[in-house]
Amino acid sequence: MWLVPPKVAANELDCLGDCKSYIKFSDPNIPSIKVENCIGGIPTNLGDLNMNGTDEVGLLPEWFSSYWSAYHVWTYSDGKWVHAVPPFSTHTNQWDKGVKAIEVDKNKSGYVIIRYSEFSGEDIVTKSKSIKIQK
Repeated sequence: MWLVPPKVAANELDCLGDCKSYIKFSDPNIPSIKVENCIGGIPTNLGDLNMNGTDEVGLLPEWFSSYWSAYHVWTYSDGKWVHAVPPFSTHTNQWDKGVKAIEVDKNKSGYVIIRYSEFSGEDIVTKSKSIKIQK
């Protein structure tokens, strides 16, 4: 799989047309995933997070000048891509430290642990929580 970004203006601060990217797959039978407000990023095979026999796809979309980005996780269900969990807020501090965004919760069947960023006082902190994943 790979990401096809939109065309960006010469000033590198505007899209030429819609700011949508598409995750494409080498297998033409797998439909692409449309990603709104995205000018780059590397899709990741996250493995079978929901234990249904298929792999989930993750993406930290890039944007022009933001240190914040919503992490996306999709699963293929009923012939289409749907969010396996709601997109969650992450900050570059989290990524610079190599914090893993999502993994199977080994203590709760059908759940994953997400690691998200938020403000706490004057600081940006990474927190974790267990949430149910879409099958």
